[in-house]
Amino acid sequence: MFRFLKKNTDSSSSLKRYYLNCRGNRTGPAIFGKRLKNEFKEMGWVYNARSFDYNLAFISGNYCNGKVNVLRLDGLYFDIDDTVGNTDELNIPIRKSYYEFDKIIFQSNFSKEMFFRHFGNIKKPYKVIYNGVPKYFSPIGKKYNYPFDRTIVCSSTWRAHKRLEGIIDGFKELNNSTIGLVILGKCEKIVNHKNIVYLGNVKAHNLPYYLRGADAFVHLTWLDCCPNVVVEALACGLPVLCSHNGGTKELVRDSGIILKLEDDYNFQKVALYTPPKPDPGIVADGMKTLLEWNKPIERADLYIDHVSRQYIDFIT
Repeated sequence: MFRFLKKNTDSSSSLKRYYLNCRGNRTGPAIFGKRLKNEFKEMGWVYNARSFDYNLAFISGNYCNGKVNVLRLDGLYFDIDDTVGNTDELNIPIRKSYYEFDKIIFQSNFSKEMFFRHFGNIKKPYKVIYNGVPKYFSPIGKKYNYPFDRTIVCSSTWRAHKRLEGIIDGFKELNNSTIGLVILGKCEKIVNHKNIVYLGNVKAHNLPYYLRGADAFVHLTWLDCCPNVVVEALACGLPVLCSHNGGTKELVRDSGIILKLEDDYNFQKVALYTPPKPDPGIVADGMKTLLEWNKPIERADLYIDHVSRQYIDFIT
């Protein structure tokens, strides 16, 4: 939980106090929440743990009477198999906050459409604001020297819907001894291959070092709303290969290649953790084309200073 108190730089204006409720540790919302907190401080906002005028909650939270309540949403639960718990019950606090809060921030248009389809449209103010990263995620700086002519990297907290197996199958189909695949993040299943390197968990401040050393980034996750790892890769100047479903393509745009790997998602409940298997040939062709990328990737829109200004403008 984070609370913010704006510096009173104007004696004629009242003190602006903020409360940011972001749960978890290594989750995507928690990582972004910490980055937002740090940037708010850089912009003159001071941490305060006692009182607030504006209540900013991630995913769900308690509505505070007499405050401006702003809810930031990524996705909701839509797994038909109830893998991590009863989907309908898990959505109850999210639905409650969705209707109660005064303003809504969606991570992506995909996220917005998902909530509109499941919970209904809203007439209250809302805005789509993508995630952002600190400026040390940059193409400029020290880089890891990989032992390949060309290197593809992928990064995630690996679970079934992240489709690491599909990435590996596509890489094996590529069948080029001069190209390497580097996997960041903890993997339960290791595939032995002379051109596949597993680096395990990497601390956030070290990620740019490993990203800059690569030539391309692959993210084939099924139905992601706004993955931090893709923002990180783009900010480091890497072109990205992704699926056409979900919100990832909104980040990638003309900074990579968007593949149609399965049927269009219709926003219904699905077996999230048994996703469609990508065609290895399609993935391999996408990787090959991505490695031929020769246009610079400059994405200042994904830096946290730009993103935090959007948050502050909308909240206030």
